[in-house]
Order: sequence, then structure tokens, then C-alpha cells
Amino acid sequence: MLRGRVLAVAWGLVVIASASLAVAYKFGDDWAFGRCATCKKLFKHTGIDLSARAGQAVTFLAEDYVFRAKHLDSSGWKWAVIVGDTRNTQTYVIWHVDKVPSFKAGDPVTGKQIGVVADLKGNTHIHVGLRSAPFNLNLSMKGALPACTHKPKGLPIFPEKFMATSGGVIQIK
Repeated sequence: MLRGRVLAVAWGLVVIASASLAVAYKFGDDWAFGRCATCKKLFKHTGIDLSARAGQAVTFLAEDYVFRAKHLDSSGWKWAVIVGDTRNTQTYVIWHVDKVPSFKAGDPVTGKQIGVVADLKGNTHIHVGLRSAPFNLNLSMKGALPACTHKPKGLPIFPEKFMATSGGVIQIK
């Protein structure tokens, strides 16, 4: 049974969380932690950030999703877990988790704990992003992208197939 407040709906899926969670950043918000090196415009946020407490379990609830990859960010954002539908047409990235289980690519994640909320000190939250495209590690894991009129070196332009109704069925408790 799903419990909590519905925060977003996408592709027939919902993001649910306890009533105490608040949205810090939404899709398309200016992201204060990244700028284009050329034009100095702030990057745009590719998902939704939900405030959470460190150590809360994060469970992925959507059906027909499998583990694709995990990525450890060396600058302090902790782990990102990337899951995708079994048809490989969309991916979800869940950033800022710790204690990620030892999944192998292709392992089902429906109903499984994919980690716990990482302690980001005064900025603890979970980022959930939805990308309507096949899995690609370098693209599927992006939490923010430049929104410039020129093409910054090595980076795609926002929204790069990320969707405004970024969600994914996760439960944080």
C-alpha cells in the first residue's frame, strides 16, 4: 500500500513521500551550484528535490524497472542510482543516497530498497529526475544542465529529454 503525499505524476507513476517532505528545487529551477563557464548562466535543475532526513530508507516502487548503474560523485553529492524501464525507453536517477545494495545491471528494483538518504549536512535531500530516453550513463545521471544558447563544451543543453514531471515511484520513510 502506498502511503504519503503525492508529489508528482509522470507516465502513470507517482512520487510519494511522507507529509513532512518539502520540495526544495523543481524541474527547470535555476540551480545555484553550477554555471556555464562561457556565459555564466546558472544551470537548470533536471528533477525534483525532496527534503528528507539522513538515514531514511529509499524504496523504488514502479513495476518493470531494473537497475542500470550507480555513480559516486567525488564532490560530496554522494551516490546516484539510475534505474530504467525494461523496454529501455526511460530512466530515473535518484541522487544523494548511501548504502546502495550490490545490484547488478538488469536486476529488478521494484519494491526494493535502493539505499538510504545520504547526509549532505545542512542540505540533506533526495533528487529524482526522469529522462525520456534510453539509458546513457553520462546523460541519465545529470542533476542539472546548462540552458545556454551556445553549446557548452561536452554538455548537452537543458532539458535534454529530461521531463518536467520528473518523478518515479519512490518511497522515503
